[in-house]
Amino acid sequence: MLTAVYALGYADRNVINLLLDPIKHEYQLSDTIMGLITGFGFTAFQTLLGIPLARLADTSRRVTVLTAGLLMWSVMTGLSGLATSAILLAIARMGVGVGEACLTGPAHALLSSNFEKAERPRAFSIMGSGGEIGVILAFLVGGWVSHIWGWRAAFFVAGLPGIVLAVVMHLTLKEPAREETVDRLAVPPIGVALAELAQRPSFVIAVLASMAMGLNIFGIQVWSPSYLRRIYALDTASVGTTIALLRAGLSVTGAVAGGSIATWCVRRYGQRWFMLFPACICGVSGLALLAFLFAPSLAVAIVCLGLVNMTIGAQLGPVFSLVQTVSPIRSRALAAALFVSLTQLFGMGLGALAIGATSDALHASHGEAALRYALLIPAAGALLACLLYAFGARYVAHDIERAENAVS
Repeated sequence: MLTAVYALGYADRNVINLLLDPIKHEYQLSDTIMGLITGFGFTAFQTLLGIPLARLADTSRRVTVLTAGLLMWSVMTGLSGLATSAILLAIARMGVGVGEACLTGPAHALLSSNFEKAERPRAFSIMGSGGEIGVILAFLVGGWVSHIWGWRAAFFVAGLPGIVLAVVMHLTLKEPAREETVDRLAVPPIGVALAELAQRPSFVIAVLASMAMGLNIFGIQVWSPSYLRRIYALDTASVGTTIALLRAGLSVTGAVAGGSIATWCVRRYGQRWFMLFPACICGVSGLALLAFLFAPSLAVAIVCLGLVNMTIGAQLGPVFSLVQTVSPIRSRALAAALFVSLTQLFGMGLGALAIGATSDALHASHGEAALRYALLIPAAGALLACLLYAFGARYVAHDIERAENAVS
């Protein structure tokens, strides 16, 4: 069920990325404005509400919070197709962000309650694969629906399944029993909880690394469709199908395999590999993105983009597992929401905006190729994330011991 929720969440947030150019042309907007609507309009509200809603999930029914969020972001996705101006579209995107603020904290806390430490990388990778499936659906279904019926219809089709799933969840999914340790421990005030997290060096470094990697993750998600259209003259359906097939064949494989490999590395070589594994993956991702941007042909570019997508999927589960494992058990939802919100605010919000603004600034001298040089920003972010994860590996074992001793 959580994997399905993740799939619909990522489908609804990503379908607009495929539609940037037709929306841009209809409303006569710049890349900067499109980056602002697509990224910052969504992530600002998700970040502002993600922490208090996660705190609500730590102290109340997590299933209820998650279901309410699913219903809201699905409705607002459908309403995006009714927008008659850029302002109304931006408001609808803000509504999607408000709904998706209910996703990460409750979902991660529910999953952590049901899996032991060593098994969490695999469990989170399976749930994370739902996000990859959602992106596939957004690009494949959204691409063809937009090609045949227009960009507005793509939003209607994206929003409907979430409304149905929200009803099913409300009727069938029960709140699982919390761990005994949570019952015995009073949930601290949010200031105290944040201070506890700040005292975990591996958590702080993982947040910084993920913010840098967010430039890569969301830069590619938001701008790669426009890049393929502008540089290689592909139509919307071709772009959507290409990206969907790449993610179906490589991103989902990377997400599931990444969790299994990380689990094996942690068991075989020690807990430092909670961070060393994503360090390796981020480094490969940054190099693959550079190869994609300067590929000599479309075929080579597609292969390199597939490798970028695979590495993005492979690092998610291990990183999510790390955050839950080093965090105090009474603040897991808060830790997950803080981690993901900051990643998305920096990557999708500020990153997408910076890429769009850089593309506009370079357009006069480089034409459509300006987007190529703007996408050097996410490549640099991935390489920086590699260095940060490698540096943080020295603190992992100590922080895990602290988290376990806190409930012993």
